Amino acid sequence: MGNIPHEDIIRKDYKSYHSFINCKKEVISPFVVEVIRKEHPSSLCATENLVCEQPYGNAELYSEIKKANTSNFSISIKSDIINSRILMRYDSDGATHKNSVDYIPLEEQSVPTPHFHKFDEQGNLLAYQTDKLKNEKEVSALRNIEFGFAYFCQNSYIFKNHTMDLPVILVNDGMLPLDYSEDPTEGVVFE
Repeated sequence: MGNIPHEDIIRKDYKSYHSFINCKKEVISPFVVEVIRKEHPSSLCATENLVCEQPYGNAELYSEIKKANTSNFSISIKSDIINSRILMRYDSDGATHKNSVDYIPLEEQSVPTPHFHKFDEQGNLLAYQTDKLKNEKEVSALRNIEFGFAYFCQNSYIFKNHTMDLPVILVNDGMLPLDYSEDPTEGVVFE
């Protein structure tokens, strides 16, 4: 789309964007996050194509996870139709986002994590929290990568290919998952 600002692209055809975001999309499952990100070696990432009945450019599902803290992750729907590429995003941790637009009261402009981002009709990528993200009892679970991924997929209508089941995410950081509370050699006789 050249150098046209994403605000203009979304504003001119918000109906197509809105239809894409709210229609069923499909991705392979499990969605495996295991590639070390070149720009940030402390993060793992993954990208898979999204299939949709109402395409919006070449769309893909993307996730980035901090290796040292898997509760610090983001999940995005991206497309080559806009320069910023991000169409919708979920941030589990990090800085509070400020929605600096005139029509949102100042006291409501700051949105803590976790939160979603979506475009409005004016082309502003705004952060928002759902009722679950505002609920202290539920928010800690939604910082967990497995639950956060499922919640993102549920809210963005992403399913396993050819099903109405939510996809699952697997994080492969190259480490063996060991449970140090039990001795794996207990009961083994060494000669």
